[in-house]
Amino acid sequence: MAKKSFIPLNVYKKILAEMPIVTVDLLIETSDGFLVIKRKNQPVKDGWWIPGGRMKKGESLEAAAVRKTKEEMSIDAKVVRLIGVYDLRFPEGPFGVKPLQNIDFAFLMKPIKPWKGPELDSKHCDYYEWKHFRKIDRSWDPQLIKILKDAGLKS
Repeated sequence: MAKKSFIPLNVYKKILAEMPIVTVDLLIETSDGFLVIKRKNQPVKDGWWIPGGRMKKGESLEAAAVRKTKEEMSIDAKVVRLIGVYDLRFPEGPFGVKPLQNIDFAFLMKPIKPWKGPELDSKHCDYYEWKHFRKIDRSWDPQLIKILKDAGLKS
């Protein structure tokens, strides 16, 4: 079971500045294609990325993927497969931390039941815009393009 704890902001900033964070990214496949979000914060501010976030202590990778899919997009989903493990590096992370490094586990996810769109809570709707896609957009971050290609998507 994941430990439910809050990391004080000053401590979290120090952790981000000093070490990589373990994260999960979620390639969510629906009947309309795959879901991407436009980020309003770093990393990849104002760029398109897939939903995701950090893993909690005591949580399995699969449980983190299911939890983040629910938290980020209000989707009850199942893990289809692990796409790959990535050493993601960004020039800037949240809270002005420079640079940011994530050890990322990218998963292919499918909703358990038909999905009509996210019901984002106030935290997430302030940060994201979303859309479906069927092909890779060459203007996206090269790290995201690699994840998508590894998942079998074409340009």
